[in-house]
Amino acid sequence: NPNHITVFRFITIPFIVYFLLAEYYKIAFVLFTISAISDAIDGAIARTRNKISDWGIIFDPFADKLLIGSVGGIIIFKFLSPVLAFIIISLEIILIVSSYYRFKGRIIPAKTVGKIKMILQCVGVCFIFLFILTGFAVFLIIANLLLYLAVIFATLSLLIYKTI
Repeated sequence: NPNHITVFRFITIPFIVYFLLAEYYKIAFVLFTISAISDAIDGAIARTRNKISDWGIIFDPFADKLLIGSVGGIIIFKFLSPVLAFIIISLEIILIVSSYYRFKGRIIPAKTVGKIKMILQCVGVCFIFLFILTGFAVFLIIANLLLYLAVIFATLSLLIYKTI
């Protein structure tokens, strides 16, 4: 069931945060990667097996935002830029609030621009982890580019497509 995978993602988040704060970056990286990939897996299962549910439409993007907001917020703040971390978290909050008011409780599935934003955020965070684990500065440059691109997609999502 794809909803079980979403629940799994919720469960992993406090563990990833703990390992990040304790500076066990290898374990945090592995758990983050598994959690991020589980997002693609639950979506694929839901679409291919026709198991899209209202619960999944609501809680899957919420799990994504919680994952990126907490994990991304910590390591983007620490290793890239507090300002960029603030922008990403603020945009995610604005997207949630504006979506709530715009759709007035109607359940609207995620659109492509939101999925691209999530992929860019997750891959960007993975590159920060790669920098932490290898010390190669080029990984931070790539992470920075990907995360600013994610900000552009979040802004497009908010202004143009009106979607989460």
